Amino acid sequence: MKALIVTVIFLLSLAYASPASASDTFRCGPEIVARGETTIETLFSCGDPSFREILNPGFAGPRVENWFYNCGSGGFLHVLRFVEGRLQDVKTAGYGRGQSECIGALHR
Repeated sequence: MKALIVTVIFLLSLAYASPASASDTFRCGPEIVARGETTIETLFSCGDPSFREILNPGFAGPRVENWFYNCGSGGFLHVLRFVEGRLQDVKTAGYGRGQSECIGALHR
């Protein structure tokens, strides 16, 4: 019984220690962008996103944008959220399609 309790506590601590859907970095080709980088730094590293979604244009509250990068049929669709021009987090939104656009700005 004691071993079961220790195992459950261990598994719960792993679940809280590592979030499954968010990340602090995104790799596009040889470049890596990290949380806190600006939209300009991301454009220089990764190039234009496949799609941009403006959630709040900034008139009332902070400007919030989602940038989508399609990493192709062998990869994922990554969503980079920017708040006031700074990368806040990176999430995946399913699988990508077609050719990868996550090759970096210099290779496009």
